[in-house]
This record gives sequence, structure tokens and C-alpha cells, in this order.
Amino acid sequence: MKKYEIGLILAPNLDESKTEEVISKLKAIYTDAGSQIIDEETVGIKEMAYEIEDHATGFYYYMVATANSEINQEFERVCRISEEVLRFLVINVEDAPGNTLDILRK
Repeated sequence: MKKYEIGLILAPNLDESKTEEVISKLKAIYTDAGSQIIDEETVGIKEMAYEIEDHATGFYYYMVATANSEINQEFERVCRISEEVLRFLVINVEDAPGNTLDILRK
């Protein structure tokens, strides 16, 4: 399994419990398949550079997980059909030195 950084932008109009529910559902795709979530960072609501689906802000969440391509394909499929997910990105960070989320924490 390779190491991936996963970034999500969720709709900002979700209440806190719904946001946590969506994140838990998406994390479960990895954990239920035997992957390990190495690190995670909740950034919160931030202003976006451009509007997405009439939203000027979005709820940002990042995680680093080990996975294979089948798990990532399922994750991307679920994100595409989820109305709560505005954008997502999965990046292979296998060769990146150190913890990639440390940049967000600075």
C-alpha cells in the first residue's frame, strides 16, 4: 500500500454533526478496507479563491492514509455522488519527506 494525502472541501452550510458524519463516512472507506489513517487535520471554514456551486467558503479537511488504487477509486466514486463534497483531491505522497500535513500546521 502507498501513502496518499487526501484533501476535501465540504459545503459550509452543513451543521457540525453533519460535517462530522460525512468525514466519518469517508474515513470509513479507508479503515474498513484495512488501510491506516496516519494523520489528519481539520482546517475549518475558509474563503475559497472562487465560488463552487454558489459557495464562497468551504470546510477544509485533510488526511494522510495508506491505500491501494481500488480503495482510492471507491473513495472518489463516493465523493463524486455526495452532495456535501464540493471538491476532493487524492495525491500520492509516498516519496515526500516527512509528514506532508506539517506544512498546514505552520
